[in-house]
Amino acid sequence: MKAGEQTKLAKAMKRWVDLQGCEGQTLRWFVAHVDDVLLGGYIFRGSLELPSKRGRAVEAPSRYAPGAALQGGQGAAPSVAPGAALPIGQGASPSVKLPAGSSAPSSPSCVQGVDGPPVAGIELQRWTVARLADGKEIDLYPVYANVNVIGGYLRLSQLAGADLALLRDQLFFEQYDLRFHPGLLPANPHIAPEEKRKRVEIVERTEPALYRIMLERAAAAKAGYASRYEAKTAAPEIGDLRYLSARQLELYREFFPDGRGGIDYAGVQRAFERFDNGELQGNAYPGALQPDSASDFLFAEFALQAVHSGVEPDVWGELLKSFVKTQEIYIEVYRPPGVRPPRLGDYTFTNFRSERQIDEARKRRLRQRYDRMSLTELEAAYMSNLAKAQSAAQAFVGDAGIVPQQSRQNEPFSLQ
Repeated sequence: MKAGEQTKLAKAMKRWVDLQGCEGQTLRWFVAHVDDVLLGGYIFRGSLELPSKRGRAVEAPSRYAPGAALQGGQGAAPSVAPGAALPIGQGASPSVKLPAGSSAPSSPSCVQGVDGPPVAGIELQRWTVARLADGKEIDLYPVYANVNVIGGYLRLSQLAGADLALLRDQLFFEQYDLRFHPGLLPANPHIAPEEKRKRVEIVERTEPALYRIMLERAAAAKAGYASRYEAKTAAPEIGDLRYLSARQLELYREFFPDGRGGIDYAGVQRAFERFDNGELQGNAYPGALQPDSASDFLFAEFALQAVHSGVEPDVWGELLKSFVKTQEIYIEVYRPPGVRPPRLGDYTFTNFRSERQIDEARKRRLRQRYDRMSLTELEAAYMSNLAKAQSAAQAFVGDAGIVPQQSRQNEPFSLQ
C-alpha cells in the first residue's frame, strides 16, 4: 500500500472503511491501528469464513515481537462498550517478517506469506488465510472473536487502497446526535449557548409527542389497521415542526448535496440502509451509531407529520421513502431474541447480530419496491412494518440462542 493510502487509514481511525486488496479483494474494516506494516481492527464475522484451510507461518523480527500491543484506547471493538482489554497473551501484535525479496510495506505490489501447517480450528495469534464474501482470500491474524466481529491484523502489503466514502455516512449520524440529541447537544462547541437551550427545549417537546403518535399508530397496526391511520394524539406544534425541519434539512444538504442546492436522496438512502443494517456502528459509547429502540421509527413519524402539516412536504415525502424502507432492515437485523411477539421497546442495539445483515442485492430490491410508492402507499407500508415488528411471525431460527451484547459488556474485546 502506498504512503498516501496509509495516510487515509490514519484519518479513518475508529471508523469503518472499504478496503481494496492487491488481488481484487474487497472488505469493510473498522480501523483500530495502523503502522508501516500492519492494519489492526475488526471485520464483521459474516464477511469471511474461518477457520481456514491453511495457515501462514512467518519469521518474527524483534520489531514486531509477540507482546507488542496496539495503541492504547484505539482498540475497542464496535458494538461493545469500550474499556476492557484482551486477556493476557491474546492481545499481542502479530510477529511479522516479510519473505526474503519482498517489496517494502509501502509498495502497492502484493506480498505473499509462506504456507504453514493446516489450521484445524480458529486459532488466535496465528496467520490464517481468510476467505472473504467475494470468494477471494486474504491473510488475517486474529486475536479476538465474538458473535459479531473478529478482531485482528491485516498486512498492508496485501492492500492496494482504501475508500473513505463510508466516512461521510458515519460523520452524518455523529452530527445528527451532536445537533439533536438532548444529552449530547449541550457539549457541541459549534452551536451558540442560546441556540442550544432553544433546540433542547423544542426537541424535548417534540420527541415525546412524536413518540405518542407512533405508539398509537403501532397499536392500531397490531390490531389490524392496514392503511393510513388518523392518530387521536395531538400533533407537535407547527412552529416546532418548522424549526426542526429547517435545522435537519441543513444537515442533510450539508452532507448529501445534489449540487443544485437540494438533497442527494440516493446518498441519504444508502446512509440509512447502512445505519439500520448495523454497518456504521462505532465504539465511542455503547450503541454508538446504531439504531436503538422504537426511536428508529421516529424518522418516518417526523416526516409524516411534516408532510401533513405542509412543512417542506415534497422534501420530507421523498425522505420518507428511505425512512420507511429501512425499517424493514432494522426489524430484521435488530429483532429481539426469542419467538414471542416483541414490543417496540424490545428493539435495542444489543440485539444486533452480524449474520442477519442484508446484502446489496436485497437493498436494491427494497429500493425498487419503495422508490415507486406514493405517499398513501408509504403510510400503508409504515403501518405494515409496525405490525411486522410486533409479530412473532418474523422470528428467526436460532434466536433463542442469541446472547444480548449487554451480557457480554465485560468480555475482552480491545486490541490493546
